[in-house]
Amino acid sequence: MVARLLSGVLLIGAQLLLMDPATAQSPNLIPAPNREPAPWDDIKLESQECPETDGDGINDCAEREAFNTDPTKADTDGDGLGDYEELFKYHTDAGLLDTDHDGLSDAAEVSTKSNPLGGGVADSKMLAGWDRYPTQSGGPEILDLKVAVREGIAEVSWRTDRDADGIVNFGLSPAYGAYKSDFAFTRSHRISFPIDQSRRNWFIVRACTPRPDSRCTSSDDESFAVR
Repeated sequence: MVARLLSGVLLIGAQLLLMDPATAQSPNLIPAPNREPAPWDDIKLESQECPETDGDGINDCAEREAFNTDPTKADTDGDGLGDYEELFKYHTDAGLLDTDHDGLSDAAEVSTKSNPLGGGVADSKMLAGWDRYPTQSGGPEILDLKVAVREGIAEVSWRTDRDADGIVNFGLSPAYGAYKSDFAFTRSHRISFPIDQSRRNWFIVRACTPRPDSRCTSSDDESFAVR
């Protein structure tokens, strides 16, 4: 059986053969996970005219036949990353704003050197690091601070070096406006709170010993943006 590559793409095993149909030169193999191999015995490369309407570097035939992207839009999912970047540089889904379903757009994660393929949990790098400072000396130390965002809910988790209560202040500005506490007096803390996924959200995390000692350690103000 002979396969003819006419318009830019052909599945070979777990690879896609990508060719410039205007020149029929320089075929390139790219990963194509979760696809069944095709039983070709031979491959012939032939040139066929195919327009490139949106200027994203991928011809219209390839967009329609192989990638299921919009040949009239350079950024099919509107996340700020072009289709070419998503498919060939970051290997994200060019038709899905948030490939790993962690509540953070692919573009937001790439711009902050987070992982857009991170498996559903927002990488801590998305938060630009954690600059901790003690609001009172001798307060509990906050360790392993992490956040996950999903379906309008942020879940913050952390550990402390001693038993403590946990408090998260949150809001749409550094003024916060709301808070949630666990008052668990433990070393393991997890607090969830609602966010507005169309805007930038701010929060601060505190770990405190109960009164009358009442010493607290806080993370610095941090923000994360989700779309």
